[in-house]
Amino acid sequence: MPHLLMITDRHRTGGRALNDVVTRALDAGLPGVLFRDKDLPDAEAVDQAIALRDATSARGAVFFVAERPALARRVGADGLHLGEAAMAPEPHAWDGALSVAAHDAGGLDRAGRVGARFALLSPLFATRSHPQARPLGPERFAELAAGSPVPVLALGGIVPANAVEATAAGAAGVACIDAILAADDPAQAVGDFLGIVGDNG
Repeated sequence: MPHLLMITDRHRTGGRALNDVVTRALDAGLPGVLFRDKDLPDAEAVDQAIALRDATSARGAVFFVAERPALARRVGADGLHLGEAAMAPEPHAWDGALSVAAHDAGGLDRAGRVGARFALLSPLFATRSHPQARPLGPERFAELAAGSPVPVLALGGIVPANAVEATAAGAAGVACIDAILAADDPAQAVGDFLGIVGDNG
């Protein structure tokens, strides 16, 4: 489980190529990447996932794929991420590590039932990705994290300046999109995060 996980969204890189931004982040020590970009057609998703798998493998980083078990298997991903509504795949489709999205105690219980390595618990703070979602806030987040059957990574409005609040609330690490992908200097953003959450996978 990476203590810092960057979730991909090629539309939020400030016009830069996704691979270039991810590579800069990995070179700065980013320990984990979650390939989401769910709107990519299958053929393009394969090419993108292969490039990211190669980049993460070369630097010893963990690579998860969101909700595409066949793609995760094809590129040799380290794990498969399940959205809150996604069904757990049958063993013949994917028998590797899982992570799960959770927004409440029920979602965390589900993570435990499917044997997830960790859950992305969100949103801790207000977030651009889901502006309509009510933030959990540190107090409720801490209650949920304390009762979770699996470790949790905090997601939602996470930036280096508030990452310490996430860890203080019981998060084993943090996950983000814009804080790294949209940063003027992705490498600096990674360094700032790692100064708070560490870099052990």
